[in-house]
Parts: sequence; C-alpha cells; structure tokens
Amino acid sequence: MKIPIVVGFTGHRDIYPEDITELKSKVREELLKIREKSPNSNLVVLNSLAEGADQLCAEVALDMGIPVIAVLPMDVDEYRKDFIADSLGKFNDLLGQSAEVFVTPEIETGKQKNRDYYYRQAGIYVSSHSHILIALWDGSPAKPTGCGTAEIVGFTLNTSYGNEDTIYRAMRNGAVLHIKTRRSQAEKVDGKHETKLLEKVPGFFETNLKRTDTYNKDAILEESNKCDLIFEEGIDFSEKKVEATLSKSYSISDKLSLKYRNKYLRSMFQLSLLAVILVLLFLFFGQTDNGIFLLLYGMVLVSMITLYMSIKRKGFQSKYLEYRVFAETIRVQYYLEILGINKNICDSLTWPNYDKNVWIRDGIAALLIGVRTKFGISPEIVKTNWIDRQIIYHRNALEKDSAKDKLNSRITKTMLIMSVATFILTAILKFSNSRMFLEVIEGSEIAKIILPNRENGVKIRDVINLTMGLVSATTVFMSNYYGKLSLQRKISDHKKMIYLYTIFQDLYENHEMSKDRLFFELARESVVETGDWLTYCRDQSPSINV
Repeated sequence: MKIPIVVGFTGHRDIYPEDITELKSKVREELLKIREKSPNSNLVVLNSLAEGADQLCAEVALDMGIPVIAVLPMDVDEYRKDFIADSLGKFNDLLGQSAEVFVTPEIETGKQKNRDYYYRQAGIYVSSHSHILIALWDGSPAKPTGCGTAEIVGFTLNTSYGNEDTIYRAMRNGAVLHIKTRRSQAEKVDGKHETKLLEKVPGFFETNLKRTDTYNKDAILEESNKCDLIFEEGIDFSEKKVEATLSKSYSISDKLSLKYRNKYLRSMFQLSLLAVILVLLFLFFGQTDNGIFLLLYGMVLVSMITLYMSIKRKGFQSKYLEYRVFAETIRVQYYLEILGINKNICDSLTWPNYDKNVWIRDGIAALLIGVRTKFGISPEIVKTNWIDRQIIYHRNALEKDSAKDKLNSRITKTMLIMSVATFILTAILKFSNSRMFLEVIEGSEIAKIILPNRENGVKIRDVINLTMGLVSATTVFMSNYYGKLSLQRKISDHKKMIYLYTIFQDLYENHEMSKDRLFFELARESVVETGDWLTYCRDQSPSINV
C-alpha cells in the first residue's frame, strides 16, 4: 500500500474566459513535474468541483489519467443549487467520473453554519489532506472568516491573520503552487499566469515529495494481498475504506521497518568487526614490522570506509527509524478510527515533534482521505489489543535489552580489570630487576603460541602489547556496536512506556475519564514518545571510531 501524492486544487469561480486554454496548459505542466519527481508514487487530486478553476483543474487531471476525489461542501442536491446551467452539466459529468465522492466533515465548531461555513470546511479539508495545493489565485488577501481561495492558501501556509477566535489555524507549514490568475470582473493582473512556489521552509515540498516517493519505492517490494491485522481477533474491516487502508499500510510499514532494522544492525556489526581487525593489524605491524600486515591494514581500511559510505548512502538507519515511526503512528491512528474518534493524531503533536518527519505527517493525512464512520467496536477490545498488549511488549523488550546491557557491562568491567592488571604488570617489569620472573613469563607456552619464531625469543613486552591491543580492539567493538544501540536509553524508555500504559490501564478500569478522551490522550502521548525516540536514535548514526 503506497502513499498517494495528494494534489489539492483551489481557485476562483470567475476566471477570465480567454485564459482557460493557457491555464489548463499551466496546470498540466505542473502536474507533469510532480509526476516526474515521484515516479514510484500515484497522484490523486482533491477537488470540490466548483465552477471555474476547480472544474478546469479536474478536467486536466482526468485527461492525464489522475483520479479525482470530489470533496463536496454539502449534500449533492443542495450543492447543485450553486451552479448555473452550463457549469451544472459539467459538474454532473465530473461527478460521474470521480473516483470517490463524499461530503467533507465539519472541522470547526462554534461558528454560524451558513453556506460560507460549509465551503470553508471543504477548503480546510482539501488544505489539510494535500501534499501541495495548486491555487489559481489573483493574490488578493485573505479575510479571517472567509471561505475562498485566499483563505485556503492561508490554511496551507499556516498564515497568521485575524485572531484566535476568528481564524482556523492548521498545524502545518505546507506548500502552495500559485498560478497567478485574473478574474473576469477584475482589472488585468500584472505577471499574467506567473507560477511561483510558496513555502515557509525553503525546500519543504521537494524534501517531502522525495521522502514519500522513497517510501513508496520500498513499499512496492512489500506489496501483498495478505494483511497483518493490528488486532489479534479476526475482525474484518475490509469494507471500511479508511480503516482497511490503514491496516494494510501498517502491515507494509512494519515489515519495512524490521527489514531495514536488520540491515542496519548487520551493517553496524560488520563495521565494528572491521574496526577490531584494523586495530589488531596495526598492532601486529608494530610488533613485527612485517609489510603484509601494513598491506592488510590498508585493505581493511578501504573496506571499512566503503562499507560506511554504503550504509550512509542507502540510509538503512534513517529508513528503519522513520518507517518504525510511520508504522507506530498508523497503529495509533487505526485505534482512533475504529473507535470513531475522527481526528488526525498528527494535528495534536507538540511543535518539537511536529516537523521532524513531514512526510509521515502528510502520509497519515493522505491515508485518511475518505468517509470515516464509527464501527461500534467495544472499547474493551481496543483496550486489550492496545494498552494490555503494549505493556506485555515493553516488559518483554525490557527483559531482552536488560540482558544485552548486562553482557555489555560484564565485558566492559572485564576490559577495565585487564587494563589495570596490564598496567600493574608493566609497572612491575619496568621497575623490577627480577630476571627469574622475566624468564618464566617469556619462556611460557602461551607466549610461544602468541608470538612464535622470534629470533631472540619472546619478549614480555610483546605479550603485554598484545594484551593491551586486544583490550583496545574489544573496546572499539563495544563502542561501535553496543554503544550505538543506546541500551540504557532503551531500558529507560521501556520503563517509561510501561508506566504510561499502566496509568491509562488504571484510568480505564477506574472510569476516571470518558473513553474517547482517554484513548485520544493515550494516542497523543504515544506519538510524542515515538517522536522523542526518533530524535535520540538519530543521534546514534553510524560512524567510524578506531
């Protein structure tokens, strides 16, 4: 299940008739550019099919074979009252060709519900579910309570105007492709049909598009008809479009995360092992002055650098981390959906978490497009599959990571003891005149095995140097491999998550808050913790420590 690249459209109803042909050409050109930049993705258009720009853009998309999803501000029969004869016929035709048709849900509350209100809700929906908004717009300023093209552009760019009581503020810094368009009742617009990309963060859209397309490329290899249900029970949600989409997307993103986690860990092990070999080869060269060790050292160094560059280029770590976050966010969103809590959990993130992975945020929004209904599933089933299972998961993971950490600690302590012992032995030999002690050590069988065929016999300093080298090599391995696993942080996180889910388990059983509020607060806390996990794991990126 790939993430569709969603292109939202907005524009004036009264576009200048003589400009229609050129505007169609401009829209087609921009859609082609987006398609070329995302060859592994499918484009989808969101459109309200209103007279003028909306219908123009829908026609272009359909001619290009791009599916159009009609997001209507109100019921079809009521909406038809806003069209004149010619545009009504076109509306009916486009409606019949649309891949999906639904009335947008109400997003704002506490406002007067007139026709402008419903148009405004449709505009907010298109804005909040699009990767990019193409606006056929004259550039006129928005009004705080407006419902037109300028306001939809403002929603997308998170423009600050009006006050908190009179303006919807979306949690996004999106991108708008502005095609300057004159209106039939207005004066001629300077810079006719000039196209400009508007975004608060430079490169935002390009990066978002690239990351989404990379995920889709990987997802193609994992496509299958089999869907790993998030629920243990065999509950069939296949007839529910949004829920079925989330379920299948979770299955694929979960598999991709595990796939790239294994690739990342295997590469880190190989990199750490090469670092150990590098230290040993340098040590042997220093002790023997044999050129073969120097040659091998160079070969291993080149191999190590090549592997490191390959790991960075293929992005094993970033894919593992981001796909894990994507899967976990889908899982949380899925639970909200089947409970009938129709909110995008990404809209409730804190600012530090919100912009870490824009493609994930927009990917979730794209997967949520469609009619969202309440299942009537018992909250007890959700509690069992979500809260109870997560407590079990984190307890098991805590046990495994604690065992790894204990092993790491034992090896570290052993290396410390060996370092101290080697220091004491070196000091004794440096300041002692006991020839008998030296002869016993240098004549031992162990020394002969480690360094055979020495012209003047094995020297005690050779044994000491080798011991110190082994200690150093082991320390390098621990630093490169176990150090990158952040075991202490993982253990701390598992304890924290067990505590979190236990709190919500108690809240559920003691009926201390409504079930909808409880599950939504849990969802929010879960995705915030996942975002924090992503932050510190990124800091443990692959490196060469020798």
